[in-house]
Amino acid sequence: VQNWIDKNFGSYDLIFAHHIRTAKYIEHIDHPKVVDLHDAISMNYLKAVGKVNGLWRLIYRIENRRVLPYEIKTINCFNRSFIVSDVDRNYFIEHGADQEKIVTIPVAVKDEVINRSPQTKEKNQIVFLAKMDTLANRDAAIYFAKKVLPLLKKENKKIRFIIVGARPPKEVLNLGKIEGIKVTGFVKDPYEYLEASKVVVAPIRFGAGIQNKILEAMALGKAVVTTSLGAQGIKGKDGEHFSVADGAEENDG
Repeated sequence: VQNWIDKNFGSYDLIFAHHIRTAKYIEHIDHPKVVDLHDAISMNYLKAVGKVNGLWRLIYRIENRRVLPYEIKTINCFNRSFIVSDVDRNYFIEHGADQEKIVTIPVAVKDEVINRSPQTKEKNQIVFLAKMDTLANRDAAIYFAKKVLPLLKKENKKIRFIIVGARPPKEVLNLGKIEGIKVTGFVKDPYEYLEASKVVVAPIRFGAGIQNKILEAMALGKAVVTTSLGAQGIKGKDGEHFSVADGAEENDG
């Protein structure tokens, strides 16, 4: 890959790097170049430190210290860097990024989601839709299932919690053994579950960027309950566009 880029970059007006993983291939090239960072990976690692235990806590602490300097270096050596949230942008600027070189471009909801006509079929159904192979989403699913759902079921025993998303690890699959919980794994049309549900949750306890899953649920007109971190970067108001609840008791409310 590096050899091809070094030989051919001059044939193009602009080089576009997708995510920080590809920036290394072109950071040394004196040519117009931009990078889409999407979100602040180091901030994600930093927030994860307080939510994981043992070896993972040490790993995320080390990774934060290693990744942040490289993110700042990348931003400052590219002509422009793109990020999805002002929160992430400000984080980078506070740590030495050139504010003139980093631009916020928020994510959008796909037309195929906006154009759907959702009808709530299951008033006692709560859905969490996410890629289940990421630590933040795995943590969110387990946290809600074990800490929040039992409180909700004390008020309404009919409540069902549906976890929708590809590649669920064993600890998420095991949640399906709990009464009232279903883990679907990959489904062809995950939005059918959102359409059929009254409430969509995003109990994110650490992460960065903007949670697309919340924007999609809002676009479908669903009641959304998330955390203050989950709502981070979204131009909406708590109590009007979504409900923010930090802690099991608040989620229960």
